[in-house]
Amino acid sequence: MRKYQRARSHEEKNERLSSILSAAESMFAENVYEACNLNVIAAAVGITKTALYRYFRSKELIFLEIYKHQLAEIVPSLQICLQIQDAAGLSALLSSRPLFCRLSAILTTVLERPLSVAEARSFKLTVLQLLEPCVITLVSEHGFTPDAAAMWLMQLLVAVVGCWHVCHTSPMMNEALAIPELASFQLNFDEMLQQHITMMMQGH
Repeated sequence: MRKYQRARSHEEKNERLSSILSAAESMFAENVYEACNLNVIAAAVGITKTALYRYFRSKELIFLEIYKHQLAEIVPSLQICLQIQDAAGLSALLSSRPLFCRLSAILTTVLERPLSVAEARSFKLTVLQLLEPCVITLVSEHGFTPDAAAMWLMQLLVAVVGCWHVCHTSPMMNEALAIPELASFQLNFDEMLQQHITMMMQGH
């Protein structure tokens, strides 16, 4: 495990921040969210929990930062799919980013609840800013009003959240459903999301 001295320079602080986010991402890829606590994240980075508090006061803020990074990374491809109304491409894009989808699924029920008003407002404003290119695409290419475009994107998020929860059941439920009689409950996330997105595009 790498042991750090206290980060003092701007470059050292950026490196520390990057290490924290990277450790949290890797941890969440292999564990349930509840198992990813500040002690474990700090240990993975090689710092104390007290040192971690200099960067994030809660693990929810760490994962919201990861969420913003994930969203920023998918926006350019999201724009392209929206421009040509490619429902299959859009669902495939989202399916290829399971971390973003998993965080979206717990965004309102887990990640946002401990926030202060200022933190919540800052987070939502950042999300709107990141989605602005997609809003512009829907307005310029498909005749949406800005408000309607923003609402369509919120509906897309709702579709992601709903499909993720329905399609990603517990190990016990997966075993229970593994019989031919219950095949109708064995749902594929990409296929279900594509159906929802297709209906959303056709409904505009």
